Amino acid sequence: MLKLITATNKTYPVNWAALSHLDGSLRFEVSSGDFTELYRIFIDPAETITLTRVFDESETVFEGYTDLFRIERMQNGIVIGLRRPT
Repeated sequence: MLKLITATNKTYPVNWAALSHLDGSLRFEVSSGDFTELYRIFIDPAETITLTRVFDESETVFEGYTDLFRIERMQNGIVIGLRRPT
């Protein structure tokens, strides 16, 4: 199971999560959840300063992605895009 954990230990199931090769942003698709709740969580830099992607026993930590630039409902979930502030 693939999941994403916020800095305050909120855990969300995700379909995928990766850094974009085009612009260096962090993008992921939350497979279930309330759109408004997800917006409130991922707009908050205290939640997104550290995000941990967990797949089985493998963990990848993303730090500093605190600028929400995309949240969109798609067919399989809600896609969220975060950037590091410039």
